[in-house]
Amino acid sequence: MITSLILTAGFFHLSSSELTTYSITDSGGAVPEGGSADWTGRLVDAWTKACGSNSPATVAVPAGTFFVRHVVLVGPCRSSHISVNIAGTIVSPATYTSEEHWIVFMNVTGLTISGGVFDGRGQAVWNCKNGKRNCPNGATIDVSSPFIAYNIEEHETHMGALQTLPSLLSRHQISPNLVAEDGAEVVVAAETEELIEAAEQQFFTMINKYLLSLAIMNSNNVRLNRVSSVNSEMFHILIYGSRDVLVAGARISALDGSPNTDGIHIQESSGVTVLGSNIATGDDCISIGPGSANVWIESIKCGPGHGISIGSLGSEKVQNGVRNVTAKHVEFFGTDNGFRIKTWAKPSDGFVEHVLFQNATMNNVKNPIIIDQRYCPQKNNCPTKSSGIQISDVVFRDVEGTSATEVAVELYCSSSKPCRDVWLMNINLRSAGVSATMSCSNVNGGSHGVISPPCCLAQ
Repeated sequence: MITSLILTAGFFHLSSSELTTYSITDSGGAVPEGGSADWTGRLVDAWTKACGSNSPATVAVPAGTFFVRHVVLVGPCRSSHISVNIAGTIVSPATYTSEEHWIVFMNVTGLTISGGVFDGRGQAVWNCKNGKRNCPNGATIDVSSPFIAYNIEEHETHMGALQTLPSLLSRHQISPNLVAEDGAEVVVAAETEELIEAAEQQFFTMINKYLLSLAIMNSNNVRLNRVSSVNSEMFHILIYGSRDVLVAGARISALDGSPNTDGIHIQESSGVTVLGSNIATGDDCISIGPGSANVWIESIKCGPGHGISIGSLGSEKVQNGVRNVTAKHVEFFGTDNGFRIKTWAKPSDGFVEHVLFQNATMNNVKNPIIIDQRYCPQKNNCPTKSSGIQISDVVFRDVEGTSATEVAVELYCSSSKPCRDVWLMNINLRSAGVSATMSCSNVNGGSHGVISPPCCLAQ
């Protein structure tokens, strides 16, 4: 079922001759000067023109290094074929602030981002956090003049985050480019002040929830092709509230030990595919959060980092579940975990179901296969010590290699909601110098084929 969903996703391809191109170097306005020149305004201008085009259009970033501050690039665009082609490197400021995102694409249908490097320059905040100092939770941006750019021909006040813009202008000093078909300025009206305030709060809640470099939010039919992200302060790529997203050939890197630098985080999204990517970070290579469905991950090299994780889940009592996840053909190198499911040890009505982890090679991985339903950072706010997340129909298949610890497989499930139908098939894991072992608690399932270390699953 997942395979058919992936194959029928509406990804698109257009030749460059079919696209109108707006380069940030010739999009009009003053040309930034000097080595620290600020290209944010030129990026906004190019996006606004491309998004306002009635025909397929491209934003081009040529070879070179371009300094860009916080920017939110918003649709809906008039065309459903919008490309951002990057030949150079986009860099953030080298200092951190209280803001929690850098570059956001929101409410766009039919977006392709190709090539280039996003350099979040996160070393300053990593050093602050690792030194256990009082560090602001902010991405590397300048909040003195943030930008929101969008284009819309006909606007109704019930269109999600877009209705926040009039209030943002007056209250948060955000500089917009609002372009209609004839180039005239568009003024978006809201029905009531209360409506604006509610939408404004929703907007900032979404974009400030995660400290990140690049975000795809509330968008459909999105392709990220050969994109590189380095040294993000926190998450490198966030996919949130979106459908039919393909990430292919990504290159993501941050220093081992850089805190919370997840490579790709997926949440409240469906039909997400990640293919042929190399990820080396200080946290999860790929993390899958609440509300994720029909996720396909294949041909990944992961390490260093914390592996491929579903979770953490269950931090809230009411939370959407995760279903239909496949991760296959993965190589792990010196990671803390291989395949992991992680949930909070507290009440929740969430779930994890229909998961396949298949064809993986573990190279000196601390926890090659792990289900951990005891998660409780600082042992705080976990009154029952039992997770409410129900885990069912999970298969670990054709996994081989070496464990850096004696316990190569740990399946620790909830005492109040034991795991159901967890299967191990053709597992061959070794520990250096000692016999590898497997640990099971509150889990029902079975095994098939050769299982090493010896299986402890209760059938």
